[in-house]
Amino acid sequence: MAYTQLILSPGMRHAPGIWGFGILHGLIANIIVIIALAIILYWLLKGSRKKSETANDALKMRLARGDIDEEEYKRIKKLLEE
Repeated sequence: MAYTQLILSPGMRHAPGIWGFGILHGLIANIIVIIALAIILYWLLKGSRKKSETANDALKMRLARGDIDEEEYKRIKKLLEE
């Protein structure tokens, strides 16, 4: 009788595994893959949720760079608040 015939009982498709986990190997592997995918997805999405620049922030930056004067800043700020 062959070695595999001794290990496999009728109706079994796979050997129980080296450490006897059997079906548990597949379950553990699936859980590891799902966790890894979740971590990768979280890492990718975390980078895309950076704080977006608001109109007021852009206006303040223009004033700081000297692109606009204080009068223009106040006029535009008033328009944005409406």
